[in-house]
Amino acid sequence: MPKRQITLTIEVDEQTAGHIDAHPELLSYTSERVARWLDDKRHGHPWVTALDYLAIARHDLMNQITKIKASTHLLNHKNIGELNENQEKFLTMTREAAEKLESMLNAFYAAVALEIDGLKFDDAPVSFAKVLQNCLGELQPVLDAKKQKPAVDMPDDLPPVQSHEASLKQLMMILLENASKFTPSEGKISIQAGVEANTWIPEGVPKVLHVKIQDTGIGINADEIDLVFERFYSSKHDHENIGLGLGLTIARHIVEGHSGKIWIESTPDSGTTVHFILPLANRSG
Repeated sequence: MPKRQITLTIEVDEQTAGHIDAHPELLSYTSERVARWLDDKRHGHPWVTALDYLAIARHDLMNQITKIKASTHLLNHKNIGELNENQEKFLTMTREAAEKLESMLNAFYAAVALEIDGLKFDDAPVSFAKVLQNCLGELQPVLDAKKQKPAVDMPDDLPPVQSHEASLKQLMMILLENASKFTPSEGKISIQAGVEANTWIPEGVPKVLHVKIQDTGIGINADEIDLVFERFYSSKHDHENIGLGLGLTIARHIVEGHSGKIWIESTPDSGTTVHFILPLANRSG
Protein backbone atom coordinates (compact mmCIF):
# COMPACT_ATOMS: atom_id res chain seq x y z
CA MET A 1 0.00 0.00 0.00
CA PRO A 2 1.49 3.41 -0.95
CA LYS A 3 2.27 5.75 1.96
CA ARG A 4 1.69 9.46 2.27
CA GLN A 5 2.64 12.10 4.80
CA ILE A 6 0.10 14.00 6.90
CA THR A 7 0.54 17.05 9.11
CA LEU A 8 -0.94 17.21 12.60
CA THR A 9 -1.45 20.52 14.41
CA ILE A 10 -1.55 20.36 18.20
CA GLU A 11 -2.33 23.36 20.41
CA VAL A 12 -0.38 23.43 23.68
CA ASP A 13 0.20 25.94 26.46
CA GLU A 14 3.44 27.90 26.84
CA GLN A 15 4.87 25.57 29.49
CA THR A 16 4.31 22.48 27.32
CA ALA A 17 5.76 24.29 24.31
CA GLY A 18 8.86 25.01 26.36
CA HIS A 19 9.24 21.32 27.22
CA ILE A 20 8.95 20.39 23.53
CA ASP A 21 11.49 23.03 22.51
CA ALA A 22 13.92 21.62 25.07
CA HIS A 23 13.21 18.02 24.05
CA PRO A 24 12.44 17.89 20.29
CA GLU A 25 12.69 14.10 20.37
CA LEU A 26 9.22 14.13 21.94
CA LEU A 27 7.77 15.00 18.54
CA SER A 28 9.34 11.93 16.97
CA TYR A 29 8.16 9.78 19.87
CA THR A 30 4.61 11.13 19.56
CA SER A 31 4.47 10.57 15.79
CA GLU A 32 5.59 6.96 16.26
CA ARG A 33 2.86 6.42 18.84
CA VAL A 34 0.21 7.92 16.52
CA ALA A 35 1.38 5.66 13.68
CA ARG A 36 1.14 2.59 15.92
CA TRP A 37 -2.29 3.60 17.15
CA LEU A 38 -3.56 4.05 13.57
CA ASP A 39 -2.05 0.71 12.63
CA ASP A 40 -3.89 -0.96 15.51
CA LYS A 41 -7.14 0.66 14.43
CA ARG A 42 -6.59 -0.57 10.87
CA HIS A 43 -6.13 -4.12 12.13
CA GLY A 44 -9.35 -4.11 14.10
CA HIS A 45 -8.20 -3.06 17.59
CA PRO A 46 -10.22 0.12 18.22
CA TRP A 47 -9.92 -0.23 21.99
CA VAL A 48 -6.21 0.50 21.99
CA THR A 49 -5.62 4.05 23.28
CA ALA A 50 -2.73 6.19 24.43
CA LEU A 51 -3.58 5.22 27.99
CA ASP A 52 -3.38 1.53 27.04
CA TYR A 53 0.13 2.05 25.69
CA LEU A 54 1.09 3.85 28.89
CA ALA A 55 -0.36 1.03 30.99
CA ILE A 56 1.70 -1.52 29.07
CA ALA A 57 4.88 0.54 29.46
CA ARG A 58 4.14 1.04 33.16
CA HIS A 59 3.62 -2.71 33.64
CA ASP A 60 6.91 -3.55 31.93
CA LEU A 61 8.83 -0.96 33.92
CA MET A 62 7.24 -2.07 37.19
CA ASN A 63 8.40 -5.63 36.49
CA GLN A 64 11.99 -4.43 36.27
CA ILE A 65 11.64 -2.31 39.43
CA THR A 66 10.25 -5.34 41.26
CA LYS A 67 13.31 -7.35 40.25
CA ILE A 68 15.61 -4.62 41.56
CA LYS A 69 13.72 -4.45 44.86
CA ALA A 70 13.73 -8.24 45.21
CA SER A 71 17.48 -8.36 44.59
CA THR A 72 18.21 -5.66 47.13
CA HIS A 73 15.98 -7.46 49.63
CA LEU A 74 18.00 -10.67 49.23
CA LEU A 75 21.28 -8.82 49.58
CA ASN A 76 20.09 -6.78 52.53
CA HIS A 77 19.15 -9.92 54.44
CA LYS A 78 22.63 -11.28 53.71
CA ASN A 79 21.26 -14.45 52.13
CA ILE A 80 24.29 -14.64 49.88
CA GLY A 81 27.01 -13.40 52.17
CA GLU A 82 28.04 -10.61 54.48
CA LEU A 83 28.27 -7.01 53.24
CA ASN A 84 30.79 -4.40 54.22
CA GLU A 85 29.80 -0.87 55.23
CA ASN A 86 30.17 0.65 51.76
CA GLN A 87 28.22 -2.19 50.14
CA GLU A 88 25.37 -1.72 52.60
CA LYS A 89 25.39 2.02 51.91
CA PHE A 90 25.12 1.58 48.13
CA LEU A 91 22.53 -1.16 48.57
CA THR A 92 20.38 1.23 50.58
CA MET A 93 20.76 3.89 47.90
CA THR A 94 19.72 1.38 45.22
CA ARG A 95 16.65 0.27 47.17
CA GLU A 96 15.58 3.85 47.88
CA ALA A 97 16.06 4.81 44.22
CA ALA A 98 13.90 1.86 43.12
CA GLU A 99 11.17 2.84 45.57
CA LYS A 100 11.36 6.46 44.40
CA LEU A 101 11.12 5.37 40.76
CA GLU A 102 8.12 3.17 41.58
CA SER A 103 6.39 6.08 43.30
CA MET A 104 7.11 8.47 40.42
CA LEU A 105 5.89 5.96 37.84
CA ASN A 106 2.63 5.41 39.72
CA ALA A 107 2.12 9.16 40.12
CA PHE A 108 2.77 9.79 36.44
CA TYR A 109 0.33 7.08 35.36
CA ALA A 110 -2.34 8.31 37.78
CA ALA A 111 -1.98 11.90 36.58
CA VAL A 112 -2.20 10.96 32.90
CA ALA A 113 -5.17 8.67 33.55
CA LEU A 114 -6.99 11.52 35.28
CA GLU A 115 -6.20 13.90 32.41
CA ILE A 116 -7.42 11.44 29.76
CA ASP A 117 -10.34 9.64 31.41
CA GLY A 118 -11.23 11.98 34.26
CA LEU A 119 -12.24 10.77 37.70
CA LYS A 120 -14.67 7.87 37.46
CA PHE A 121 -16.11 6.17 40.51
CA ASP A 122 -19.29 5.41 42.40
CA ASP A 123 -19.13 7.42 45.60
CA ALA A 124 -20.67 6.30 48.88
CA PRO A 125 -20.53 7.24 52.58
CA VAL A 126 -16.92 6.90 53.76
CA SER A 127 -15.41 7.36 57.22
CA PHE A 128 -12.66 9.96 57.01
CA ALA A 129 -11.40 8.92 60.45
CA LYS A 130 -10.92 5.32 59.26
CA VAL A 131 -9.10 6.40 56.10
CA LEU A 132 -6.81 8.69 58.09
CA GLN A 133 -6.03 5.94 60.58
CA ASN A 134 -5.10 3.55 57.76
CA CYS A 135 -2.87 6.14 56.09
CA LEU A 136 -1.02 6.98 59.29
CA GLY A 137 -0.51 3.26 59.90
CA GLU A 138 1.06 2.77 56.48
CA LEU A 139 3.26 5.83 56.92
CA GLN A 140 4.39 4.91 60.43
CA PRO A 141 7.85 3.64 59.37
CA VAL A 142 8.48 6.89 57.47
CA LEU A 143 7.28 9.01 60.37
CA ASP A 144 9.30 7.00 62.89
CA ALA A 145 12.45 7.40 60.80
CA LYS A 146 12.10 11.19 61.05
CA LYS A 147 10.81 11.14 64.64
CA GLN A 148 7.59 12.83 63.58
CA LYS A 149 4.42 12.32 65.61
CA PRO A 150 1.37 13.81 63.84
CA ALA A 151 -1.22 15.35 66.15
CA VAL A 152 -4.81 14.57 65.17
CA ASP A 153 -7.67 16.83 66.24
CA MET A 154 -11.20 15.84 65.20
CA PRO A 155 -14.47 14.94 66.94
CA ASP A 156 -15.30 11.31 67.69
CA ASP A 157 -18.69 11.65 65.99
CA LEU A 158 -17.35 13.00 62.69
CA PRO A 159 -19.96 12.17 60.03
CA PRO A 160 -18.97 10.29 56.84
CA VAL A 161 -18.20 12.07 53.60
CA GLN A 162 -19.62 11.31 50.17
CA SER A 163 -16.55 9.84 48.56
CA HIS A 164 -14.72 6.94 46.99
CA GLU A 165 -12.62 5.29 49.68
CA ALA A 166 -9.60 4.40 47.52
CA SER A 167 -9.45 7.92 46.06
CA LEU A 168 -9.77 9.52 49.49
CA LYS A 169 -6.93 7.33 50.75
CA GLN A 170 -4.79 8.31 47.75
CA LEU A 171 -5.48 11.97 48.49
CA MET A 172 -4.49 11.66 52.14
CA MET A 173 -1.37 9.64 51.36
CA ILE A 174 -0.19 12.34 48.96
CA LEU A 175 -0.76 15.15 51.45
CA LEU A 176 0.67 13.32 54.45
CA GLU A 177 3.74 12.13 52.53
CA ASN A 178 4.36 15.72 51.43
CA ALA A 179 3.99 16.99 54.99
CA SER A 180 6.51 14.45 56.24
CA LYS A 181 8.93 14.89 53.34
CA PHE A 182 9.14 18.67 53.60
CA THR A 183 9.24 18.77 57.41
CA PRO A 184 12.59 18.25 59.17
CA SER A 185 13.21 15.48 61.68
CA GLU A 186 11.24 15.97 64.90
CA GLY A 187 9.17 18.66 63.18
CA LYS A 188 5.48 19.07 63.93
CA ILE A 189 2.65 17.82 61.71
CA SER A 190 -1.00 18.29 62.65
CA ILE A 191 -4.26 17.10 61.08
CA GLN A 192 -7.52 18.82 61.92
CA ALA A 193 -10.95 17.84 60.62
CA GLY A 194 -14.43 19.06 61.39
CA VAL A 195 -17.82 19.93 59.94
CA GLU A 196 -18.28 23.56 58.92
CA ALA A 197 -20.74 25.68 56.99
CA ASN A 198 -19.81 25.76 53.33
CA THR A 199 -18.61 29.33 52.74
CA TRP A 200 -16.23 28.34 49.93
CA ILE A 201 -18.55 27.04 47.20
CA PRO A 202 -21.78 29.10 46.97
CA GLU A 203 -23.53 26.55 44.76
CA GLY A 204 -22.37 23.63 46.91
CA VAL A 205 -23.93 21.74 49.82
CA PRO A 206 -24.64 23.68 53.04
CA LYS A 207 -22.13 21.77 55.20
CA VAL A 208 -18.79 20.18 54.40
CA LEU A 209 -15.90 18.36 56.00
CA HIS A 210 -13.00 20.80 56.33
CA VAL A 211 -9.58 19.14 56.66
CA LYS A 212 -6.35 20.99 57.46
CA ILE A 213 -2.91 19.38 57.27
CA GLN A 214 -0.26 21.65 58.77
CA ASP A 215 3.49 21.13 58.82
CA THR A 216 6.55 23.02 60.03
CA GLY A 217 8.52 22.47 56.85
CA ILE A 218 10.26 24.68 54.33
CA GLY A 219 7.10 26.44 53.16
CA ILE A 220 6.24 27.79 49.72
CA ASN A 221 6.89 31.23 48.21
CA ALA A 222 3.80 33.39 47.76
CA ASP A 223 4.27 33.58 43.99
CA GLU A 224 4.32 29.78 43.75
CA ILE A 225 1.23 28.85 45.75
CA ASP A 226 -1.06 28.92 42.71
CA LEU A 227 1.49 27.00 40.65
CA VAL A 228 2.07 23.97 42.88
CA PHE A 229 -1.15 22.30 41.67
CA GLU A 230 0.06 22.44 38.06
CA ARG A 231 1.48 19.20 36.71
CA PHE A 232 5.27 18.85 36.66
CA TYR A 233 5.79 21.92 38.83
CA SER A 234 8.42 21.72 41.58
CA SER A 235 8.99 24.53 44.04
CA LYS A 236 12.10 26.68 43.53
CA HIS A 237 12.31 26.89 47.31
CA ASP A 238 13.19 23.18 47.61
CA HIS A 239 16.42 21.83 46.16
CA GLU A 240 16.47 18.46 47.93
CA ASN A 241 13.10 16.79 47.33
CA ILE A 242 12.92 16.89 43.56
CA GLY A 243 10.14 14.77 42.07
CA LEU A 244 7.79 14.75 39.10
CA GLY A 245 5.61 17.49 40.54
CA LEU A 246 2.42 15.45 40.11
CA GLY A 247 1.25 14.74 43.66
CA LEU A 248 -0.72 17.94 44.19
CA THR A 249 -2.06 17.75 40.63
CA ILE A 250 -3.57 14.37 41.44
CA ALA A 251 -4.81 15.69 44.79
CA ARG A 252 -6.59 18.56 43.06
CA HIS A 253 -8.26 16.21 40.57
CA ILE A 254 -9.50 13.97 43.39
CA VAL A 255 -10.90 16.81 45.48
CA GLU A 256 -12.56 18.56 42.54
CA GLY A 257 -13.89 15.21 41.35
CA HIS A 258 -15.71 15.01 44.69
CA SER A 259 -17.23 18.50 44.16
CA GLY A 260 -14.79 19.88 46.74
CA LYS A 261 -12.03 22.46 46.86
CA ILE A 262 -8.35 22.41 47.84
CA TRP A 263 -6.03 25.32 48.60
CA ILE A 264 -2.79 26.18 50.39
CA GLU A 265 -1.58 28.74 52.92
CA SER A 266 2.17 28.95 53.42
CA THR A 267 5.08 31.05 54.62
CA PRO A 268 8.64 30.26 53.49
CA ASP A 269 10.70 28.59 56.24
CA SER A 270 7.67 28.50 58.57
CA GLY A 271 5.54 25.71 57.17
CA THR A 272 2.51 24.99 55.03
CA THR A 273 -1.17 24.29 55.65
CA VAL A 274 -3.13 22.39 53.04
CA HIS A 275 -6.91 22.80 53.26
CA PHE A 276 -9.57 20.82 51.47
CA ILE A 277 -13.32 20.48 51.79
CA LEU A 278 -15.55 17.56 50.81
CA PRO A 279 -19.34 17.21 50.90
CA LEU A 280 -20.85 15.18 53.73
CA ALA A 281 -22.57 11.91 52.94
CA ASN A 282 -25.87 13.56 53.91
CA ARG A 283 -26.18 15.82 50.88
CA SER A 284 -28.88 17.88 52.51
CA GLY A 285 -26.24 19.09 55.02
